[in-house]
Amino acid sequence: MAGSNGKSTFIQIIQSLMGSYATQINSDVLMMNKNSGGPNASLAKLLGKRLVVANELPENGRLDDTLIKSMTGGDIIVARQVYGKHELEFYSQFSLVIIGNHKPAIYDMSHGMWRRMCLIPFAANFTAAQIDPELPVKLSREMQGILNWALAGVQAWHTEGLKRSLPAAVIAANDEYRQESDLIGEFLEGCRLEPDAYTAASDLYSAFL
Repeated sequence: MAGSNGKSTFIQIIQSLMGSYATQINSDVLMMNKNSGGPNASLAKLLGKRLVVANELPENGRLDDTLIKSMTGGDIIVARQVYGKHELEFYSQFSLVIIGNHKPAIYDMSHGMWRRMCLIPFAANFTAAQIDPELPVKLSREMQGILNWALAGVQAWHTEGLKRSLPAAVIAANDEYRQESDLIGEFLEGCRLEPDAYTAASDLYSAFL
């Protein structure tokens, strides 16, 4: 997803609606790296929040699947300073929104992982001439109407559920994202299956790499 498409403006408005119930975290916290699974002080600020936003995902980054599941499944989150002695434990109560121009790599192809994902494409591409520098100010004057719009969305969610009301473009984008993330499935599609054929595991592994 390219820039200049309105996604930052949209999420900033939602954050304004949420007030102190919203917070931001560094996107690096969500990525797989050498510190994954270790103590993370950044998670402590998520206590009591209802909306957590991570901005600007790195290109070719890989999500920490285990952490994402913990943060989005109502599980207990453990936060601790790197050299701290005390741990803070609390249940996740927030929705996690990840904003970026690059889709992160997801290696976990389980249903449990993908039912948590909902890719929302922002397909517009506004030119410099179309960008209104006064738009944030104008939108701030319309917060009451925007709040009513959001509350109508809450009512629809309670009535229909989230997945039932997804637009066709969102469903298509998620299907494509899941397919392109399934590296093993893509590899198997290129294999020829024979009932009596035999291939050494080492050869399969080499071909996959």
